[in-house]
Amino acid sequence: MTSKHIKTIFLYTAIILLSFHYNFKALQKGIQRFKRGEPDQITIYEKRFLALKATLENHSIVGYVSDYDDNSDENGIAFSMTQYVLAPILLVRGTKRDFIIGNFQNAKPNIKAFEKENLSVCKNFGNGVILFERMDN
Repeated sequence: MTSKHIKTIFLYTAIILLSFHYNFKALQKGIQRFKRGEPDQITIYEKRFLALKATLENHSIVGYVSDYDDNSDENGIAFSMTQYVLAPILLVRGTKRDFIIGNFQNAKPNIKAFEKENLSVCKNFGNGVILFERMDN
């Protein structure tokens, strides 16, 4: 075996060992959080939407708006997580539905901007979660 091959094998072995090490550490932290009874991020996120989901139990498709930057990763993550916790309700981005979910980073969003689109607050669930109703139907 040449020196180049030995260096390559050593490099790959080091990468694999480091990957195992960091994944094992992450697993240990997760187990410790579980033993302490700490909820995971999805469970925490889901609690924000429990009352809203109960309110929308008879609706299969609703609109979705937020104050996240349209092209940000956070926007995509927030939309996906909201869709996940509200399943089987289907979310459609925009305000063209009878009911629209507002998912806001700011706990007190600018409601006036949505009044211009003929939306009124049906119910404010707090913590940045608002249910709007379209008024022009």
